[in-house]
Amino acid sequence: MNVFSSEFLSNLEDAILTKIGKLLSRIEKQYAIRSRYVSKKHACIYADIDPKTLEKWFAKGLPVSKIDGCFRVDILQIDDFIERHRI
Repeated sequence: MNVFSSEFLSNLEDAILTKIGKLLSRIEKQYAIRSRYVSKKHACIYADIDPKTLEKWFAKGLPVSKIDGCFRVDILQIDDFIERHRI
C-alpha cells in the first residue's frame, strides 16, 4: 500500500528536479565568477551563451582584454552589455 499518491510523487519529483537544476545553474555561475575577470569559456557559462555568440558580442562592443595571448572578460562589463541591449 502506497502512502502517497502517484500524482503527489510525480509533483514532488518535478519540484526536486527544478530545485536541483536551479542550484546547479547557480553553482556554475559562481564557479565562473571566482574572479571578476574570466576566460572566454567562463564568460559563456556566466552569460549562458554559446562561444559564437560571445564572439558576436565582442564585435558589437563587449570589451575583452588580451594579455600575452590570454583573453579575459570583465563580468561587470557582461552585465552592463546585456543591460544596454535590453528591449
